[in-house]
Amino acid sequence: FTYSVVKEFEDKLKDYTPPNLQDYWIEDIAPGTLCTDYLKDHIFSKIDASKTLLIDGVDAVLGQEKTQNPFLNLLRTWNEKEMKNVGQEKIVWPRIAIAYSTEPYPEFGIKGSILQNVGIEVELEEFSRDEVKILATKYGLNWSLDEVDVLMNFIGGHPTLVNQALYKVSQEGMSLSKLKIESATLKGPFRHHLLHKLELIQKNENLLKCLQSILKGEECEDEFSKFQLEKAGLISNNSEKVQVKFELYQKYFEAHILN
Repeated sequence: FTYSVVKEFEDKLKDYTPPNLQDYWIEDIAPGTLCTDYLKDHIFSKIDASKTLLIDGVDAVLGQEKTQNPFLNLLRTWNEKEMKNVGQEKIVWPRIAIAYSTEPYPEFGIKGSILQNVGIEVELEEFSRDEVKILATKYGLNWSLDEVDVLMNFIGGHPTLVNQALYKVSQEGMSLSKLKIESATLKGPFRHHLLHKLELIQKNENLLKCLQSILKGEECEDEFSKFQLEKAGLISNNSEKVQVKFELYQKYFEAHILN
């Protein structure tokens, strides 16, 4: 991780050459401490310009016994000790943006944000109606808003599913009606996405029971399971109603976990 950060910023170091990481690393000192000190003393403090560090795919460390907690604790330490330094010293640390998926939460039994109270949490929105229409145009489709609505009523504005659907329609000539008919089958255009979701549910008896109740329009009283299903993108849970997020999911899971 330290090496990757160094590589991202090394072109901003001008004439300065940081110490060799292998020579700097001492096994008796915690890796997080070494990482923090090295980046602060030999990378960030040498760059006067405004800087931003983007850390993507943090969810990849989830379930990694030797990595998950030390790495997440390192990020918390940066936020608490370094990023909040409001003294008279020169600002050394960059702004940090951390991106991660909440989809793996059910698999690892996570009960809250993996970086709770660290910075400002921003949840990425799905594509809007207008954005889907613009994207359809980029695929060469001259769609009306009515056609956009047909697609979005089925899969919402889910970026991956929308792109897959538009590709099928534009490049393979599949009609929207055929897309909807084939989509919930094991050979449909969304099969890999759906099989992954199905595997996630079948591994956890509590999630399975909760989703079955929601599919049937019944109340699921397991708040923890509802939280995890929502974070996995399978249900929408608002003050008015808990329901399966997309018509696609409703059809697919009715066929595979109710029958």
